Amino acid sequence: MKRFIIGVDPGRTGGISVVDRELGKLYMHEIPVIGKVIDCKAVGEIFKIYAEDSFCVMENIHAIANVPATTNFSLGNTCGIKETWLVALNIPYVKIAPVKWQTAMWVGIPPMIDKKGKKDTKAMSLVAAKRFFPETNFLKSKDGLYDAALMAKYGEL
Repeated sequence: MKRFIIGVDPGRTGGISVVDRELGKLYMHEIPVIGKVIDCKAVGEIFKIYAEDSFCVMENIHAIANVPATTNFSLGNTCGIKETWLVALNIPYVKIAPVKWQTAMWVGIPPMIDKKGKKDTKAMSLVAAKRFFPETNFLKSKDGLYDAALMAKYGEL
């Protein structure tokens, strides 16, 4: 098993979280941006830190219905930046559907409903992240980091 398990929430406001199996630590990196544009080189610098002995779990995203084409294009672009760095640095990875890792990580968490009557996936992930990483101070507004942390944890299973 690899030392570093990397979890990637691929959105522009996503995150890169890394479980260090040797030291028992969690490292979290916000996606670096300049204005509203992802800093491609800085993303690569994050991955380079862990490239030696790592495995990555990245959320597999698809176009979202009833969302502007520009939003879907942007999401695909940000995902492509991260995947390109994984390939360039020879980091083995898998792409996994959100429902797959969420089902495993949310075991024992009752469904939570937001103000619009929909399942509050961010709240459920925050509860799960606090259970798996009790020593980490997750901020509710940084959902990309705790989703990425849960994907890294999923990669340990």
